[in-house]
Amino acid sequence: MNIPLHRKEIVQLFRLFSEAERSVHRLLDPSAPWPEFQHYYSMRKRASLRRALELLTKHLYHPFQEISPDQKEQMVKALQPPGLFRILFRSWLARWKSLWHFSIPEVHCMAWTVHTVLDCLENPNKPGSDFLISLRKDFFACATILEYRCFSMREIVQSPPIAHFRQSAWVKTVPVEDFFDEAA
Repeated sequence: MNIPLHRKEIVQLFRLFSEAERSVHRLLDPSAPWPEFQHYYSMRKRASLRRALELLTKHLYHPFQEISPDQKEQMVKALQPPGLFRILFRSWLARWKSLWHFSIPEVHCMAWTVHTVLDCLENPNKPGSDFLISLRKDFFACATILEYRCFSMREIVQSPPIAHFRQSAWVKTVPVEDFFDEAA
């Protein structure tokens, strides 16, 4: 069985995962303070994460559980790169499509990743490097799932740089909240 997600939901999730991946990457710096990261993920950002979690879990019939790293790796490896037809007609095909289907394990993986970061943000101590590296890889896997399933979706291909934790001051970015406010 496949789970349908609408274009706006996919774009919101992709931007959320991209921001989180970059933010966790910056948190890996030993000089990055945990309270600063928690402050960056304000109540508004956490509410966005909770909405994403609700969106993903409403499609799952069973409570989701942790997915092993091997299962995640197999899931990403199983994604098929776009074939010749999709490459040649990508802009024409994606333009008219408003709904994409994802497998239950893919949605489960995305939901578990969001759940993990929400739990992590409640912890008073900074997680270890191994955990953060794993979390960053999970966010990358989630973004990759969306990119492969929604190949050539204009909003993903032309996505502006997303603001993230401890970004360089000279980089022009757009905060993720702006995208969630657009969709509301």
